[in-house]
Amino acid sequence: MRVKMKLMGLLVSLSWAMNAYAYHDVPDLDDVWISNVAAGGTGCKGQEGAYAYFDGQAIVLQTEGLNVIKGERIPASEARKFCQYLIELEVPSGWTYGIVAVEGNMETYLNYGTKAVAKLNASFVGDGDSGAAEIIHKYTGYDDTNFYERLDQVIYAPCDNNRSLKLKQALQLSKASSSRTSRRFSEAQLDSPVSFYLTWKRCGGVIRRDLGE
Repeated sequence: MRVKMKLMGLLVSLSWAMNAYAYHDVPDLDDVWISNVAAGGTGCKGQEGAYAYFDGQAIVLQTEGLNVIKGERIPASEARKFCQYLIELEVPSGWTYGIVAVEGNMETYLNYGTKAVAKLNASFVGDGDSGAAEIIHKYTGYDDTNFYERLDQVIYAPCDNNRSLKLKQALQLSKASSSRTSRRFSEAQLDSPVSFYLTWKRCGGVIRRDLGE
């Protein structure tokens, strides 16, 4: 019985040790930095308005916000906007990263029958839209809400090929339920900043830590 108890205690201690090791098994975050940011899309307000940095947990996009509006005499193109960022993230040799969650704030001023749909996704150049990890939020009415949500999947940067990270924000207002309400003013805005949280993995290994938790 004593041998069995000692064995169980050893297994518990080993489990704790492995969890602690996994929790701390991350690269030197002082060696993680963004070397270049490029932006483009119908909702981008100029390349000079795009700025991103790594805060030790997430890639933080500092922009002028993504704004859509609709109403009488407002062009339909103003109800649908997107902005895509190409990020060059430098990481230590032997490590790779993925995007695990997104945090931001959404403001809506929507008349009855109008909905706002926000899509945020992450992928790597060459993967195509089908390989993107994303979240989709739908809003109605008046709101000012902070959100934090995990992406529907985690995709990692390839270890053997340094490809740019694509972070895309898209915002759209749907058609109103009647012609009368379609003439009324509605607006939605995805505020700045938006944070994309990272998870780390050793190339050729499985130990990782989610920094978004």
